[in-house]
Amino acid sequence: MRRRALLSTGAAAVGAALAGCLDSGPATSNDSATTTHARTDDDIVRTTDASGNVSLSVEYERVQPGVLVTGVDSVGVRSDSAQYLFCRVDVTGGEPPARSEFGLRYGGDVFAPVLDVGSGASLYRETETDDPQYSSARGSGWLLFELPVARSAAHAAFVYGGREWPASEAIRQRLSQPEPELTVDWGLTDTQPENAARLTFTVTNEGDDDTRFVAALNGVLVVGAHSPVTAFDREIPAGETVSWTYTHDGGDPYIATTEEESDSYYRLTWPGGEEEVYVAHASGE
Repeated sequence: MRRRALLSTGAAAVGAALAGCLDSGPATSNDSATTTHARTDDDIVRTTDASGNVSLSVEYERVQPGVLVTGVDSVGVRSDSAQYLFCRVDVTGGEPPARSEFGLRYGGDVFAPVLDVGSGASLYRETETDDPQYSSARGSGWLLFELPVARSAAHAAFVYGGREWPASEAIRQRLSQPEPELTVDWGLTDTQPENAARLTFTVTNEGDDDTRFVAALNGVLVVGAHSPVTAFDREIPAGETVSWTYTHDGGDPYIATTEEESDSYYRLTWPGGEEEVYVAHASGE
């Protein structure tokens, strides 16, 4: 069974269902994409501060409505009525500080980086990509901040040791604006490869602000009882539609969708909800 869903990232949070591949970079061999938008970097600010004993370069990467997490046998999305800001930090001089010494000043409060997502889960970007989180041993990497959604961001700045690296106006506006609605349509393609399943995804941003589609795809009785398939973290520009396909090399040809509920299905989870696509063996078993 396949349903069309209206995604509102301000809706009640989906629990951090608990690995796949964080899809924030170029398409992989399994993942082909098309978009009507050429990405710009006007929401990124880079600042270098050489004062004091430690010099830092800070980049504001992106704001998104949820963050991907991974558990033992699945991948999930944590939203928790929050918004998430990724920053990249490079120590360009002095001894690299501990991760816990950094913070994000937002709306009068200072928020610490996310160090533990709880429930035995891990941040997907940390465990499933070659893009490591900041550590003092490396002196570089990304940091994640979990911020409240109901707050006007009159001031936002990365902080360390009494110094601040202010966010750009574009970042502050994005933090203070409600998430736009996304329309999501997905399912198996009409033709299927042998011993695999090819799925198609189409996401339309109905709002006036850019956002990201953060979603986890798991299988139930597709390969094993419960299995992670992949995860998506894609920019969806305002007023535009992004489409892509993903091929799941699962070993069995689950190659037909069925309107009847079956024991085998794919489950897509994102901050706006959860949907299943029921599948059947090509043999009809």
